Amino acid sequence: MGWTGRTSHEYQYPIIFLQCFYTPLALSNQPKVFLGVNGMNLESMGKAVAKAPLAFVIAILLITAVLGAFASQTDMSSTEEDFNPDSEAAQASERINDYFGPGVRSAQVIARDPDEKDVLLQAPLLAVLDLQKAILEPEEGDLDITDTLAPTPSNPTGVQSIADLIATGAMTLQGAQLFGVEMQNTSANLVLMNENLLLIAGGLESIDPDDPNSVGATLEMTEAALNAMVDALMAMAGGEPPANGNGGYPNLTTIRMVIEAMDDAAVKGTITSINTFDPTSLNEAVDDVVEQRSEAEENVAVEEDAPIGGPLSAMLMDSDFMNGTYYNATGVEVDHSLLIEASLESLYILDS
Repeated sequence: MGWTGRTSHEYQYPIIFLQCFYTPLALSNQPKVFLGVNGMNLESMGKAVAKAPLAFVIAILLITAVLGAFASQTDMSSTEEDFNPDSEAAQASERINDYFGPGVRSAQVIARDPDEKDVLLQAPLLAVLDLQKAILEPEEGDLDITDTLAPTPSNPTGVQSIADLIATGAMTLQGAQLFGVEMQNTSANLVLMNENLLLIAGGLESIDPDDPNSVGATLEMTEAALNAMVDALMAMAGGEPPANGNGGYPNLTTIRMVIEAMDDAAVKGTITSINTFDPTSLNEAVDDVVEQRSEAEENVAVEEDAPIGGPLSAMLMDSDFMNGTYYNATGVEVDHSLLIEASLESLYILDS
């Protein structure tokens, strides 16, 4: 090739470009073919590039930019319909999706009394539960649609009715009432506990270390009082509520028992109570328990600045005090080391 008046370094880019076109032709066993654009073969194109390489590079960049702009507008997306066969089954599936949409859908059964009476009574609710049972527990020969149901955490059977809501509401209201009473009792017990803890703290603060009877009697009463609190706490602690095996949601048998135990007035009263339920008093009871519990935790803490744990721990670390001899209110010598350790153990239990 003759690159007149130009160095090889100057033409390294067009040379490489032309090699990419020529190498396949050189290795081919086919007769040589001169590719042409508008009547121009590659040899002529090479001479044109050699004369004006800068213009050739600019032209290539412009062509690339234009093609890139059009490529960004090309729609390469596809849908499931593009791959569906043109068959009756595919068309039927498409019509079902058009009518009902994909995914899970709910079907509603509306019950109406033929005499236009109120259906929110015990008898109609029991009839609705019979329908639910027929759906969930079909008898032999009946249509079974259980495999089409879609259970959820809030509806574990996949079928729900107004009877479910009323029965669950009745149990919730009863539970809220019992919980409120429990919170009030707990708050009262914590108040009494905190009062006793403050009395114990006051007794420890008023100990006269030079009076063996004062020390022994106070330590003995402290241990007895804290141990009594632990026993009371253990008695108050209840077990976990029994699970019904349905994720905490009442099963159909339980719901039916609740509805059967209600008369028409109770059904109406439950609906009214659900709509007018005010949780203010329940929230206040819970807040009281939280406040009293927080105070109790401070009183039973085994720390240096705690009202009971602090003085007891200081006594246990005082060698002069521990070497002393002390007596209770009746003049009997006490094991003050054992009393202090037992009192601290009770504090740990109460704090946990």
